[in-house]
Amino acid sequence: MKEEIKNLKEDIKFYKRISESIISNRTERNKKTLKIQLLNEIQEFLTIDDIIEISKHLKLSKTYISSVLNGNCSDEIVLNVLFDKALTNKAKQNKNYQEMINELKR
Repeated sequence: MKEEIKNLKEDIKFYKRISESIISNRTERNKKTLKIQLLNEIQEFLTIDDIIEISKHLKLSKTYISSVLNGNCSDEIVLNVLFDKALTNKAKQNKNYQEMINELKR
């Protein structure tokens, strides 16, 4: 009986480790999916001229900046600059749309 209890406890530990591993893997997949979605959103509001401007500003190659933007490299500084530029471009685009709407209303 004691041996069976011991085996059950070991089984519980084993299954607990497996479930933690599965949860961890799901979390990693979710993180990757979110990162890809964020990068796609950033790409939507950037032009090649923006990438050239950022590469000159950070003194990095256009290829490296593009690699970060495509998710092949991970660089938080570059990613933050790309994100800021994309937000600026989005705000300008929204402002232009608002101006057009106001003009049409007249």
